[in-house]
Amino acid sequence: MRVDETGAVKEHSVDLHARHFFGDLGWVDFNLLVECKYNNPGCSWVFVPGHMTGHGFGGAASLHEDLCPIRTADHNDAVRQLWAVNRGAPHSMKGVALRGKDADAKAIEHGISQLRYAVPHVLSQALGNQAWNQDDSQVQAVVLCPILVTNAPLLVLKPNATVEKVQTARRKEDVARAYSSVRVAQAQGPDLRAYTQRIMSATMKSSGVLHRLADARTVMLQQGADPLLAPTEWRVAYAVECATEVVLVVHIAHLKRLVRRYMAVLSSMGKELVHYATLVSDPPDSAARFKPAEGRFPKSKFDQLAETIRGKNAGGRGARPAEPSI
Repeated sequence: MRVDETGAVKEHSVDLHARHFFGDLGWVDFNLLVECKYNNPGCSWVFVPGHMTGHGFGGAASLHEDLCPIRTADHNDAVRQLWAVNRGAPHSMKGVALRGKDADAKAIEHGISQLRYAVPHVLSQALGNQAWNQDDSQVQAVVLCPILVTNAPLLVLKPNATVEKVQTARRKEDVARAYSSVRVAQAQGPDLRAYTQRIMSATMKSSGVLHRLADARTVMLQQGADPLLAPTEWRVAYAVECATEVVLVVHIAHLKRLVRRYMAVLSSMGKELVHYATLVSDPPDSAARFKPAEGRFPKSKFDQLAETIRGKNAGGRGARPAEPSI
């Protein structure tokens, strides 16, 4: 339930929430939020190409693992692998329906809005589950991908399309190119930002998230993790904000292939995890706390590069330092 643009409290929902758990330990909870928009034949969806001013420069799927004792060794690399699934989908800021008979002119705008407002709600629940579980194998990372599915052809205007060329075009294909999916990226507006902040503020205060964050940060740094990857309250809130900013619009004929690609990437990620912490109740029956485990994070690529440069510059007395090569 949320307040709409008229001030009325209304129920908002998405059509499908699908989940799948990966790995023997169930290391990740893969979530798809799917909104479906059917269009009668003759209707096409046309998108304006361009990047946004927010953070949505990557893919639609987001990875949330800051509270997990079992997680990917390199979070940024894992995110890049997820974004690579959408590499061929162009970025757009807005789409419109070229109306056929009975076509919904606001179908794209409405569907994307439904998904974006659902994201913080789902992630808030996920963070609460991560914070309260007492067993390592039950604290799953979360990957979330909002998808708007349609049977309408997806067209993106060509870079050289002008108003005059669109008005004089004899076919849509003269000014636009067809794609199987499009990334629609929009920065948060005031209403969505306030809604997200309100949900996350309540989550941080009531679910024990802050205690787990402090534990995770301390143990990660002890286990050699890159300090930039160690979780903070700001980092968690920022990740939720970014997750609302990109929605993947997919033609229904390509949906199954897209899901299979995500499944393959996540299955591969599950083979290279770090079990850096374990949950222990001390004293018994108290809230579980993170304790260091045997697993350690590998050195970051930056640290590896710095060591290589230092090694090349090291020499005997009077030796000229080698020029670093980067």
